[in-house]
Amino acid sequence: MNEDELVTAVRDASPPDGPDVVLEVCGVASVVPSGVRMLRIGGRYVLAGLINPGSCFALDGHDLIRKWITLKGIHNYHPRHLVQALDFVMANRGRFPFAEIVDSRFGLDQLGEAFEKAANHRVLRAAVVP
Repeated sequence: MNEDELVTAVRDASPPDGPDVVLEVCGVASVVPSGVRMLRIGGRYVLAGLINPGSCFALDGHDLIRKWITLKGIHNYHPRHLVQALDFVMANRGRFPFAEIVDSRFGLDQLGEAFEKAANHRVLRAAVVP
């Protein structure tokens, strides 16, 4: 699926005019313009994954203004949120295909390799399997 098809699919799945909110959590700056295209007029875009320096992206200010888009970054969370996230995954593991987002598995003795591949974007999401 190319970018235009993805934007169309998301907008079609969010009637009548596209999603109210887009949440970036992947840490890939190049997805931001597509997210803006997905939003309905008056939508909100929340950036949470672009935590590394140099996470730059280009947006046309016209698109933000014309669509009344609110762009907001968030950072930090309370440790209880990690517990809540794990509880959510465990409660919904049969409902959502969480396993499909893990594209590589590493043993504890392969942590260096896992971090290196993640840093170089050679894996999307890695799992450490004890």
